[in-house]
Amino acid sequence: MLRRQDALFVLIAVKLEFCGKGISYYLLDGAIKQTKEQGYKQVKLDVLAINPSLGFYLAVGLELLAETRATTSAKFGVPPGYCMGRSL
Repeated sequence: MLRRQDALFVLIAVKLEFCGKGISYYLLDGAIKQTKEQGYKQVKLDVLAINPSLGFYLAVGLELLAETRATTSAKFGVPPGYCMGRSL
């Protein structure tokens, strides 16, 4: 659940050929710093369970807050999703 003091990161993406060069870290770190400067108390993002970036988000200090599953997700091939976040 988002509260007024929470910032939701909607999309963080790096082209495949630039992965592993630290760009994702700098994008996320910069976004977190700006969010904190703007007075937000927590950052959150949603990620699919099959996303290879899941380990990266955990490594930079985001925590798993919730797992979501649609009741018919398996029927349509939709993987579970995770809400991740951290306090600032």
